[in-house]
Amino acid sequence: MSTCLSPAFAVELGEHFTLSGFGTLAALRTDTDDARYIRESQNRGAGDALNFATDSNFGLQLTGKANDWLSATVQTVTKRRSDAYNATQVDWAFVKVQPIANLSVRAGLTTLPTFAISDSRSIGYANPWIHAPNEVYGIAFVDRLTGVDASYAHDLGGGTVKLTVLAGSSQFTFETGGVIYKQDMKRLRGASLQWENDWLSLRAGRVQGRPQLPAFFGADNEVFTFDGFGAVLNHSNVLLQAEYVMRRSDKLPALIDADAWYVLGGYRIGDFQPFVSYAKLDPADGAAPSNGRQTTTSLGLRWDFHRSFALKGQWDMVDTHGTPGVSFNDIRPGFDGKVNVFALALDFVF
Repeated sequence: MSTCLSPAFAVELGEHFTLSGFGTLAALRTDTDDARYIRESQNRGAGDALNFATDSNFGLQLTGKANDWLSATVQTVTKRRSDAYNATQVDWAFVKVQPIANLSVRAGLTTLPTFAISDSRSIGYANPWIHAPNEVYGIAFVDRLTGVDASYAHDLGGGTVKLTVLAGSSQFTFETGGVIYKQDMKRLRGASLQWENDWLSLRAGRVQGRPQLPAFFGADNEVFTFDGFGAVLNHSNVLLQAEYVMRRSDKLPALIDADAWYVLGGYRIGDFQPFVSYAKLDPADGAAPSNGRQTTTSLGLRWDFHRSFALKGQWDMVDTHGTPGVSFNDIRPGFDGKVNVFALALDFVF
């Protein structure tokens, strides 16, 4: 499940079309009401009452294939987003052309190759966790591209190496002073390099763009850069996964610059897969020390009780170390930054 859902779960609609889908039904609560827990791109969060919106989603994907070299894909996802977006949104809408062997070009709305699991991050069934570490996945300003990307793959060293380049634009939102701003990210450029075989995937990538910030920032011609490195080992019963990312700003380093990483280990025992992970976010050198420091230790269990269903439980122990962190909003006086987050989810694909 990288670029699209596995054909094994797709429903054929005539000769040229296939329909597939995915979803998560989840419940989440924390042990505090002094702050609200949020995932990436969310503006409303969960407290000490049971919340069913933070981790839940539903997606549909329609693919039309005209022939061996021309296809089109549309994917819609319904989930909690920032107040600047509707709950249901078209996440993918692109035409794909394969003019020669091993080369593909996509034009339209696609996912930025920012992370190791960028294409499958919304598909809970494809991932061990209920929610990915906010320390890493919550600090990228943009995750979608309106434009063009091209990928070339070649066999190398017992696996396949793939180079992807991209260009286009995007949009992002942020909140300051109680106001939500929706801004353009122009002149978006990027590249990623990935090598993978049956059980190991290694990648590195960079995305760079020019955000159109409000005048009060005083940052004309600003440039944001996001670098990411990742590795996933899925061999026999063992799962090991790690990513390291760096966010940089040309004009606002004290506010923007940050480094983050996580490591995850899991082991399959029959239909069960327990896992443990640790994630850390720190301001980069020169950034404000109070700017988003956070660590999270997570324990989880996945049960694959059906070929297209998985039941998961996850316990996150979050510490913002005296800063606002990256996982909370609506912070009240007296918030100590140490929060337990409990989640239960049913993932499915069809």
